[in-house]
Amino acid sequence: MQVLKFGGTSVSDAANMSKVVEIVSAAMKNDRTILVLSAISKCTDTLINIGTLASEGDESYVALIDDLQKRHNGIIEEFLPRESRKQVTKECDEIFSHLRGIAQGVRLLGELSTVSLDAIQGCGELLS
Repeated sequence: MQVLKFGGTSVSDAANMSKVVEIVSAAMKNDRTILVLSAISKCTDTLINIGTLASEGDESYVALIDDLQKRHNGIIEEFLPRESRKQVTKECDEIFSHLRGIAQGVRLLGELSTVSLDAIQGCGELLS
């Protein structure tokens, strides 16, 4: 059995994800394979920044969420087969809705607790 883990720039866009698919497909021919994907490139840094900005009352965190959602939607459109896009987009939209709620709560409280930061960062792993 083999475990393959990809993260960061390896899963930054549809083109790089296509390379990952090729690598995994080849590896699966040789042995049982477990695949682990991390959040896309710069996702975790962006999520931390979202939490920080929200805690400071800086509403530019909303634009960061919008941009991150656009990046994920772009990958969905470029990479996934048409028949899968609607369901995956729906699932991602739910995660982004959850993220917006947490960030709004952080902004209203003016505090980024460890629990809130973990919840915000966890969205990146859910999206991966």
